[in-house]
Amino acid sequence: MEKQALQLIQDTAIAADKELPATQIPVITLPENICIHSLERYMAAPARYRAKFNTGSLKDFVSYIHEVGTADCFIYADEMNAQALFDKGTIAKPGHGEHTAKLKLKATAEFTELKNRGKDRLSQKDLAEWMEEWRDFITPIDATGEEIKLPKALASIRSFTLKAVSEQTHESRDYGATKSTFDKIDAEARDGALPWGIKFTCFPYLDLQERTFHIRFSMISGRGEPAFALRILRLDAIEELIADEFKSLILEKVKAHTAGNYRVFVGELS
Repeated sequence: MEKQALQLIQDTAIAADKELPATQIPVITLPENICIHSLERYMAAPARYRAKFNTGSLKDFVSYIHEVGTADCFIYADEMNAQALFDKGTIAKPGHGEHTAKLKLKATAEFTELKNRGKDRLSQKDLAEWMEEWRDFITPIDATGEEIKLPKALASIRSFTLKAVSEQTHESRDYGATKSTFDKIDAEARDGALPWGIKFTCFPYLDLQERTFHIRFSMISGRGEPAFALRILRLDAIEELIADEFKSLILEKVKAHTAGNYRVFVGELS
């Protein structure tokens, strides 16, 4: 008999004779070089149902949950995603959690573009061309919030004059004197004042409501060409409202069908 065969017999005998600890999880001792193989693929049907459904559509996510009929749904609004487990089971009778549905809302192209531009510094030409390209979503406004017609706003951005004004202040006292100098730069457009900023109206995510964002322009001047900084006002607060809307919508849609057995939790299951 070969040495390898003798070693296998010896290892099997030792494994069979070894006493196992008490545990709720079934275990068995086997020699290290023995592999376990699944025979499931030779069965007429799988041992259990496995499926992973992924979508960016809230409507399709909810429809799939209702079609299956029973689910535990977990909403993680900060990341605009949700997960449904159909075979999670219970603490007393846990399931394998191999049948799932995941929703990850994708931001619209308009909202993505808005957030990207909110971090940029744009030249006169770049800002005017960007506003022209996204004109369907943009409304220029002045400092009071009044709307400005887009052609007028574009003309003022494309052609304005920077004026530098130097001012000095002198103050004489009994025991000293103060002198201060500062330069002030004003921008004057040919066709009226430059726009204070814009309103950008779009759907931030599919299936969610339309929202209006206010973007303020700031002039950046120096030795080179003047530029504009764009800042989205109260973006964090608006994104919190969007997350709350996402959470409320899933709660409403999933729980609307009381015929199924649905449980909804706010939080991430890992």
